[in-house]
Amino acid sequence: MVVGGALSSSSSSFVGIVRGFLSRALHSSKASAGPAAAVHGIHVFHCPDVVGIVAKLSECIALRGGNIHSVDVFVPENKKVFYSRCEFVFDPASWPRDEINNDFMKLSTLFNAERSIVCVPYLDPKYRIAVLASKQDHCLVDLLHRWQEGRLPVDISCVISNHVRSLNTHIIRFLERHGIPYHYLPTTPGNQREDEILELVADTDFLVLARYMQILSGRFLESYGKDIINIHHGLLPSFKGGNPSKQAFDAGVKLIGATSHFVTEELDSGAIIEQMVERVSHRDTLQSFVQKSENLEKQCLARALKSYCPCNMNAMHHQLYSWELSIAFRNFFAVIKVSMPKLLVMLMDGSKSVSSPEQSDSRTALKCAILGMRCNSKPVAAAAVRVVRSPGVLTSTAELTAEAKCSWLAPARFAISMQCDASSWVAEAMAAFIFEF
Repeated sequence: MVVGGALSSSSSSFVGIVRGFLSRALHSSKASAGPAAAVHGIHVFHCPDVVGIVAKLSECIALRGGNIHSVDVFVPENKKVFYSRCEFVFDPASWPRDEINNDFMKLSTLFNAERSIVCVPYLDPKYRIAVLASKQDHCLVDLLHRWQEGRLPVDISCVISNHVRSLNTHIIRFLERHGIPYHYLPTTPGNQREDEILELVADTDFLVLARYMQILSGRFLESYGKDIINIHHGLLPSFKGGNPSKQAFDAGVKLIGATSHFVTEELDSGAIIEQMVERVSHRDTLQSFVQKSENLEKQCLARALKSYCPCNMNAMHHQLYSWELSIAFRNFFAVIKVSMPKLLVMLMDGSKSVSSPEQSDSRTALKCAILGMRCNSKPVAAAAVRVVRSPGVLTSTAELTAEAKCSWLAPARFAISMQCDASSWVAEAMAAFIFEF
């Protein structure tokens, strides 16, 4: 612990031991029950319909020791086409990632598949996208917050807009905080800045138009060569031009909606991905009418992204990271329960050589007391409290109570929401939060 710029040798060794305990506990959680023991995978298949496809898919997974959790199969009545989406678990030690691709490729060749995609969310990178937006913020803001919370299977590489936003706006502050570039490219009727946009989005998997009010040319679509997803209100084609919501409100429309579709050269004519509707009534004001319409657009676009990404396993990401964190915490507390008395002895010995115990060991002992409370070890908690309440250590009962109420789960929840490397992050966060290195 640092006291007046000096680091005492006893507390330094104390810190080192705690770091070792943290590392050992988290390593144990990885080695004994890590995600490698049951990794989730998804396979999406589209081919001509023949007898035996499901049997071959099941056999492919079973022969490698995998286990199917769910299968969705669809064959249209008027078409001999087979669609399937299969979720399964497997052990990567016995079925390496590259061999998964090879095995499903053989099935793809066997059945002359038009589409065969397999992904492993724990191992594979997310889809990389760029978002294009104009003046209206609602869809852009919603996408950013869903991305921040880990609810979208994408990574946002940049935001491009033909509308300037000041540095003090919520969106710009958010983008700066998360390191997402914002490119302001003002357009004119004669210059849509398409060459510059193409350069910025060259390394993306697909684009999202979050109420981008510019028409992309056929040349742009051909040059980009990948999918572009658009969202617009469901008031078209009846209410075109400026302020369609007011037009619809004045006309007494009773059903509003939103449509998400692929962008094609013909305006708003691409294949539909998702649609949503909601009723309105005479009780709605123009403001509530617009709010309902914007909410539909946000929800519809988010659903479209999840539907478009065939390997969307967002919920499984949360389960996986939550499970990994819970194991890490459990192992950490198990080690602490056994080793805390020795740590406390070192702590009490160290307090004798520190010049200002009320500024150093008191806070560490306080956190040790909370550790004891958290892992239900009354002797450990009592021993730490005695250190806290010893002569020369100025800590009130109120402070102890307030400190005990602080939530260690806040940083853990943040780690889950950001879907970062849970193990290494928790090791650092726990050390910094508990012992204030």
